[in-house]
Amino acid sequence: MEALKEFSWADASDAWLKLNMEILKEQEAIKEYSTTDVSDALLKLRSQGGNDDRERYSRQAAGAIIGLTLQTQLQPGQKVIGRTYTVKFDDSNFSTLPSKGRMEDTDIPPGTHYIDHLPQGSILVLQQPKNQDNACFGGIMALRAQMQGVQAVLVDGRIRDVEEMRQLGLPVYSTGTSIAGAGAGAGCKARFINEAIHIGHNGIICPEDLLFIDTEGICVLNGDLNLGELLAMLKKLSAQEERVKEAVRAGMTVSEAFKKYRS
Repeated sequence: MEALKEFSWADASDAWLKLNMEILKEQEAIKEYSTTDVSDALLKLRSQGGNDDRERYSRQAAGAIIGLTLQTQLQPGQKVIGRTYTVKFDDSNFSTLPSKGRMEDTDIPPGTHYIDHLPQGSILVLQQPKNQDNACFGGIMALRAQMQGVQAVLVDGRIRDVEEMRQLGLPVYSTGTSIAGAGAGAGCKARFINEAIHIGHNGIICPEDLLFIDTEGICVLNGDLNLGELLAMLKKLSAQEERVKEAVRAGMTVSEAFKKYRS
């Protein structure tokens, strides 16, 4: 049997922090743009590359994460960017996720809670078993996450205590809500850490990914994406967009402006 000690909260946190710090400046530079800008840049990079590049630039349609509702709020102009920290939930009997063949078949060591080991600056992404009517994330969890410096929370599943979360000012997205707690029905428990998460409408978020959030939506950047390449494309497309707008203000038709400045 695989030993449970192979998972370590410290190791998981250290690896996440090292990855995040290496590209912090490039992350901040992306915040000069919007999620729609980044989506356009990803689409352009995909179209210029060959088939082998498509997965590298964007795992889904131009980086868009669709199907989640912002249950709290973002302030006008607020932007959030950070590395993901993923947690998969299972039912109370651990019957919905494939086993890893371990004696204690979970990444959560006995006597600990996943919510107490979140990396500062991360964006927490949770996946709840499908078709559950209970919530897997609530007000106390949101408070603890915020106290550790988590920037936002995305839940493929249900949350509760929404008003408490709004008062915290923590951006929280989910696919649904419920007044029932995690122990209701079949129940749900955190089981695996730092695995790929299926989220929203055909979305996939991996633990090494970068998430960019603003009032327009959520954009996921693959962990192995060259951010310098992305920033160069953003700069190019932004300049083109400004020239198009100036031309339209001057009376040019959109078709003429596109042909002149986008071709």
